[in-house]
Amino acid sequence: MTQHVSDLVVSTSERAPATTASGARVVAIVSCAALMGLVVRNAWIADDAFIAFRAVKNWVDGYGLVSNPGERVQAFTSPLNTLLIAAGRSVFPNVYSVALLLGLLSTAALAVLTVRASRSVAPVVLFASSGAFIDFSTSGLENALAHLLLAVFVLSFLSERRGNVVWLTAGLVVLNRLDHALLVAPAVALMAVEEKSWKRPLFAVVPVLAWEALSLVYYGFLLPNTAYAKLTTTLPRSELWGQGLSYFVESLQRDPVTLACIAGVVSAVLWLGDRRARVVALGIVAHLLYVVWIGGDFMSGRFFTAPFVVAVVLGVRQLLPLLELRARVALGAGALLVGATSGASPLRPLSYQCSVPPSGIVDERACYVEHTGLLRNLRRPGFQEHDYFLKGAAWRKSHQRVVASSLVGLAGFAAGPEVHVVDTYALTDPLLARIPFSAGEKWRIGHWSRPIPAGYLESLEHGDDEIKDSTLREYYQHLRRVVRGPLWSGERWRSIWLLNSGRLRPPG
Repeated sequence: MTQHVSDLVVSTSERAPATTASGARVVAIVSCAALMGLVVRNAWIADDAFIAFRAVKNWVDGYGLVSNPGERVQAFTSPLNTLLIAAGRSVFPNVYSVALLLGLLSTAALAVLTVRASRSVAPVVLFASSGAFIDFSTSGLENALAHLLLAVFVLSFLSERRGNVVWLTAGLVVLNRLDHALLVAPAVALMAVEEKSWKRPLFAVVPVLAWEALSLVYYGFLLPNTAYAKLTTTLPRSELWGQGLSYFVESLQRDPVTLACIAGVVSAVLWLGDRRARVVALGIVAHLLYVVWIGGDFMSGRFFTAPFVVAVVLGVRQLLPLLELRARVALGAGALLVGATSGASPLRPLSYQCSVPPSGIVDERACYVEHTGLLRNLRRPGFQEHDYFLKGAAWRKSHQRVVASSLVGLAGFAAGPEVHVVDTYALTDPLLARIPFSAGEKWRIGHWSRPIPAGYLESLEHGDDEIKDSTLREYYQHLRRVVRGPLWSGERWRSIWLLNSGRLRPPG
């Protein structure tokens, strides 16, 4: 049903008077502007984003897209987001500003796209009501770009006229974050069954295969180092499932609109939607189950923003036409009220409050916005005043060659390429990432600290194999050949095969 309306200005005729249509446009513009005002007010950059920034800076300075020069390790999770930031950094000198601008432009494009597609301000109202969405519409992480790509994909998939865009966007969604493949996989599977030619699916496959080929050649592995660091653990799966469920509970208590919207839309679409809409809803369910399986995350709400955007787009296309004006207004007003009074409210103070509860899940924006927030960096680089940044700057000034620390974000960025930072959480270190994490009495999700093997730091500093454990030393010789040796040597490719096939494993 075509409705030239907004949720606040509705015409009862398909041929609405020009004044009514003009009023609807004004409401849409004001609503989008208000949303962007909230995003700008809360705009910030996460500490983890500076891990990718360090790689970007090294790439621009000629050291390669790596964390530590001379060691080819993919320490960033999102290839597409990182490559776009790298492209912007090659033109503009301030990577902080480039990352913020990418997030703001992606969110603005999302708002305009969804309002035009739904002919309603409903998506903007829901976006503004979600604390997680507002928080991660910037942050420097992959979320904002994922939101835009997923919205384009869902709208194209639900359209009667689907072209190459839907296939290309599916590939870009995966290239932006590999595990977002679950969100689009059911829809892609349905399109593949319906497709009579193999040519259009290539638009989805080629970008992903191209990156994986490049990753295998350059880094020696198909997955980012962060995947090995977080998945190589001996924790019982039941403990991770319990932590994953805690991630849902924490989000529901702190930011109820996000999960309530997801649950409501998925339930309604599975009951009332058409086949295509149900397929999209199944992608959301698959992603949520995956979040439970991996134990969630330590950043509250981060893994829920992508399925939330998919749910909003699905809802305004499939469910909104079924609601009367009063129901739309009531739902919109209720969402805004709950969102404004929740613990994750976009109106909450811009203050430094970073206590870590027993669950290990934190309001990550509150931890860093005081220093990395856009409003704090308009006149001077406030992020350079954070304790972590100052610590990294101190490493650089002390001329330390090798440092072992869990501070690889702001601190690693400030340390510069001269300091080799061995990440004790293993996100940027190839050897520690492959040593299984054995939990003690206490552990925090996403923070799998490994002990430094005896002789490892000396090996990095002197360039020799000084690891004491003979079995680990043999394993590291192969790993070192992969991340440091000549790209096309036969020995390196033999080691790549041994490590990726599982024929060679680290002890423990």
